[in-house]
Amino acid sequence: MKWLVLSFTLPKDPSRARVSVWRKLKRAGAVNIAQSLWVLPLSDKHIATFDEISEEIRASAGEAYAMHASFIDNTRDEEIKRAFAKARKDEIEDLLEECEDFCKEISGKMKKDKLKLSKVKGFEKDLKKLRELAIAIEARTFFEVPLQREVAHALARCEEKLARYTEMALAKDGDG
Repeated sequence: MKWLVLSFTLPKDPSRARVSVWRKLKRAGAVNIAQSLWVLPLSDKHIATFDEISEEIRASAGEAYAMHASFIDNTRDEEIKRAFAKARKDEIEDLLEECEDFCKEISGKMKKDKLKLSKVKGFEKDLKKLRELAIAIEARTFFEVPLQREVAHALARCEEKLARYTEMALAKDGDG
């Protein structure tokens, strides 16, 4: 398998440069395989990403080296694929937990008959954020993660729960 590898160093101060680079690497879906050594599967998009991050590193008085790589020992490919899968699994687990919390919050309000149309907009914003997070995770999922299939079901449950809440709030508002 062909990989892109980014090796870099940055001065300790200011820390905002390190944080910015770390966030961009995470957002791109890169995994860290050694100190300041990050990997992505080879693609034109990932080359552009590493080029952009390398420019930021150099602009922050750091050194960056982006390169193509393949491992002599094929077991390393599998290790890296597992690292990608674990990173996405962790993100998906967090997303599924957020979906569960969303449903519990709405269920709690329905049980306590605390139904307000004014709350629907806020719930819709929360659901939109969950969908956007799912799309972002999907975009940086390069290898299959078994939990991926559960995301669509969890989002569907959130949508159903919100639809039911809205329906009940509308009925209550019509009664009042």
